[in-house]
Amino acid sequence: MASFCEWTAENVPDDPDLEKFAQTVHDGLNRIKVALPAIA
Repeated sequence: MASFCEWTAENVPDDPDLEKFAQTVHDGLNRIKVALPAIA
């Protein structure tokens, strides 16, 4: 799932709705990356 999130954030289409979705995915992925070291 993380790979899909990274791909989505890196391959943003020209559609404004999909750009917003990609930004949301990117933000969520960053939150996961921050939280993981705290758990491990």
